[in-house]
Amino acid sequence: MLATDDRVEIENSGTFPPDITIEKLLGGHNSEPQNLIVANVLYKSAVLESWGRGIALMVNECRRVGIPDPEFHTDGNAVWIVFHYTRTTVGQDPTAPPQHPYSNPTVTPQLGKLLSAIGNNTLSAKEIMEKTGMKDKRNFLKNYIHPAINSGLVLSLYPIGSKSPQQKYYLTDKGKGFLQQ
Repeated sequence: MLATDDRVEIENSGTFPPDITIEKLLGGHNSEPQNLIVANVLYKSAVLESWGRGIALMVNECRRVGIPDPEFHTDGNAVWIVFHYTRTTVGQDPTAPPQHPYSNPTVTPQLGKLLSAIGNNTLSAKEIMEKTGMKDKRNFLKNYIHPAINSGLVLSLYPIGSKSPQQKYYLTDKGKGFLQQ
C-alpha cells in the first residue's frame, strides 16, 4: 500500500478472471472467486456479506463521501486500486498556496459528522452521541470532542476535563465556517 497527500494505492498479486474486463467488473457480472475454499469460509463466517459486491461497494462509498471513483488497474501479474482524495481544511481556499501543516486542522469525515451534529446548538456529550449514533463515551471524548476542542472548532461551557454534569459543547466561528463550505 502506498499513501501520499492525494491518493492511496493498494496492490495485490494476481489477476482478474480472464473473461472479465475492468469494464465488466464495474457493471453487472458473476462473481468468480479464484479460491473457492477461502471464499466459502469467509462467506459462511459472515466476513463476506455477499458475492461480487466489492467493487460496486468501493465505488458507491467513494461517491457517498464525495471523492472520485477509484481507478482499477492490472498488468497481468498484479491488480492495484488507486483512491484519489483531497483534504478539506477549515478556512483554506483550495486555490491558495499551501500553509504550514498546523495552521488549519484537517477536517476528517468523523470530525465533520461531529460538527454537523452540533450545528448551531449547545449540546451535551450524550445528546451529540445520540445524534451521531455513537455508544462509547470514552472513545467519543478522546477521538472526537477533545481533538475538535484542540483544533479550535468546538468549545465547552466548562474547562476541558471538567466532569460537570452540565457540560455542553458548541461550535466556534471556525467550526461554523466548516459547515458553510
